[in-house]
Amino acid sequence: MSDLDRERGGGRFSLKAREGDFLFGLAWREKIKQPGKKPLVQIHFYWKRIFVFLCVLGIVAWFVGGAALYFYFKERRGYEEISYWKTLVLPFRLDQHRKDMGEFFIERGMEEIQSGEFRRGFHHLRNGLARSPTNAEARLLLARIFHSPGFGDSSLAIQALTEGLKYSKEDPSVFGSEYLGTLFYLLSEEELDERRIELADELMDQVDDPQVKALLNLQASHAEAEVGEFQAALERLTNTRLIASPQGYMLLANSLWRTGNLRRAVLTYERGMENFPQDRRLADGFFSLLEEEEMWEELLSAASYRQLIQPDYIKAWTSRLSALEGLGRSEEVIPAVSVIWNRFPMSETGFELLRFAVENKRKDVAELTMAGLKEQGIFEQPHMALMGLALLRGGDPQGTLDFLDEMAEEGTPMETTRAAGLRAMAHRMMGNEEAALTQFQQFLDGENLPPSAYATLSDFYAEEGFEDSAYRILLSGAERYPTSREILQRLILEHEKDFVTGRDFIEHAQALVQGRVPSADVLTELRAELVSDRYLFFPEQEELVTRIDDIIAQGNALRAGPAVTTSVGGSLNLSNPSLSREFMKIK
Repeated sequence: MSDLDRERGGGRFSLKAREGDFLFGLAWREKIKQPGKKPLVQIHFYWKRIFVFLCVLGIVAWFVGGAALYFYFKERRGYEEISYWKTLVLPFRLDQHRKDMGEFFIERGMEEIQSGEFRRGFHHLRNGLARSPTNAEARLLLARIFHSPGFGDSSLAIQALTEGLKYSKEDPSVFGSEYLGTLFYLLSEEELDERRIELADELMDQVDDPQVKALLNLQASHAEAEVGEFQAALERLTNTRLIASPQGYMLLANSLWRTGNLRRAVLTYERGMENFPQDRRLADGFFSLLEEEEMWEELLSAASYRQLIQPDYIKAWTSRLSALEGLGRSEEVIPAVSVIWNRFPMSETGFELLRFAVENKRKDVAELTMAGLKEQGIFEQPHMALMGLALLRGGDPQGTLDFLDEMAEEGTPMETTRAAGLRAMAHRMMGNEEAALTQFQQFLDGENLPPSAYATLSDFYAEEGFEDSAYRILLSGAERYPTSREILQRLILEHEKDFVTGRDFIEHAQALVQGRVPSADVLTELRAELVSDRYLFFPEQEELVTRIDDIIAQGNALRAGPAVTTSVGGSLNLSNPSLSREFMKIK
């Protein structure tokens, strides 16, 4: 395309040829030819067309992008509740989209865990909580998973629950008794008592529910008593009127017991049960005291009475077994076990019966209980561990090995670390030192055992005369749980007090008195060792003795203090703040 232009210059006309083309209909590109010169290019934009084109292009891109996001979230990420229209407005609701997606995966994860798809459910639960961190229910379930035997990491459980507290405005249920009860249970299990006190005081002004405030005060009081601050614990209970609650009676009785006043501890428990005759926590604590102190006549009397007023209370029936065994009436145990089986479901009694079998070397009771549990398909990891111990204590190491092999063949092997500890002891009892050494090292290298497992196994090794192995087990446990009372006091008084150097004794004694304080008897024995000539020149000796004297003085003040009131006016009906292991189990 061309035309002619005329220019008047110098008295003559010059001709310029013009040609050009459209650029997508949005502009005109024009080339102007000039004789003897390069063509001149000019572009003329059609701005209205460009504006309309960009608008149309943007709308198309928006819809195409929405479609791409829709298929990405639905097909690639598995977010089935996404809708096409939600993806179109995604830039304006990113925060809500993130929360909605998190809630979806949390719900899916919970459903999958309930249906047995544990791995997928756990993955979806964690992903969902990362997107919707305010969901208290999801945090609670995640904490239970972290704490479960398969995972065995209470620190992660504590971290998950602690982080949830900062979302109290979005989800007030983090200040509920279930959520806080679980958190304090885990802190107590890890023996983080100073943290329990700090957290309880920190949360006290943030909660309004009197039941939750009571739970916080009880937890703080319990922690104070654990670290030897008996007077502070008693003052807190008295000032909050919780001293006359079931938990108040329990805490006072246990504190009296630990400070060496068994008689007042028993009287406090009895008074508490008079005021709260149906409270099973008080009865649990009372029966545990009587069993540990081997007060068999009193235990038999208390259990028989409890059977009359609370015939559905299982602990009364199983404690009666211990009393019969302790009184030498062993022939009455099996008939009593049969009565228990006829009255209660095996799922509720199996653990207690196996525990009784271990403590009393009743292999026959253990075998009968295992048969009943297997018949009902509820023979699980805790039962396996107790069964293995019952066979060992019953003097049947070969039976222990056969039992472990049988469990593996059935596709339900015992947890590796526990199994290695049992195999090592069985081989040593049979004289197979080489096999025992291999299994024992595997046990020491294992993880996820609670402090009680180290303490229990060390006791059984020592009972069979394997003192060196018992000591190594305790050292391994102390490395994993450096402040554990039950591990440290065994290390100190059963092994290290006779060592030549005394350095290990001093270091572990420091850890013991700075953590959960032991009973008055242990403190007295520890003090007697420290003031002997052997430790006079250790620089830490004076500070240790002073600390022990302070704890003993607080205990003496508690023993000399006024008795707890028998009034129950104004007391609160509280849920148990120290949640049971059954509450934490993942089915």
